[in-house]
Amino acid sequence: RAEEQLRNTSKQMADQALSLSEERYSVLFDAIPDAVVVVDIPSGRIVDVNRVAVTLSGHSIEQLQQMMVFDLHPASQHDFHMANLSALTSSALTDVAEARFETLVQHADGHLIDVEVSVRGPFQRGDTLCLVGVMRDIRERKKHRQALEFVAYNDELTGLLNRNGIKRLLDAMIRDLQHDTLVVHADLDNFTRINERYGATDRRFNRMRPSIAPRKR
Repeated sequence: RAEEQLRNTSKQMADQALSLSEERYSVLFDAIPDAVVVVDIPSGRIVDVNRVAVTLSGHSIEQLQQMMVFDLHPASQHDFHMANLSALTSSALTDVAEARFETLVQHADGHLIDVEVSVRGPFQRGDTLCLVGVMRDIRERKKHRQALEFVAYNDELTGLLNRNGIKRLLDAMIRDLQHDTLVVHADLDNFTRINERYGATDRRFNRMRPSIAPRKR
């Protein structure tokens, strides 16, 4: 909930900044805690960015103002972002454009950054009709989400699928009509004795993982 409130605050600050005088605009714009990109309609050219966007992208303000908005993303996503920009532009020219999605930003050094983007418009910035995109770095959120998902579907000791993980795997295999499904259930008898005698069973058990882990053929 706190993250949702912060995201809404960033959007509200970005909206407010566009209606202020140049001096007050610059102060408020750079105070926004998320990356903000102002984009010309309908060209998609980047008109302005705040300091957080400079840090997130690794490009200078001058470099960013020479780029199209989809240039912020890896080449594999350009078609998606060009189509998305076209749809948002059409909405903005007739009504209100608003969208929210997760995507990747490609840093100037080449590494990829998971972001959540909120787009709104149209807004008038001088003589320019524009869309405003607020981008939030969600790498830590995704790591946390992945860690929670791992615990939900895997045994923490061995890393093998637990009951929930097996059920999810079987459901997916059943939906996949390209594969016949064979389920083999094996019970390890007297495993407690092995644990008591040898200890550090997790390391021993992990050696068996390649032979007992779920697989498709």
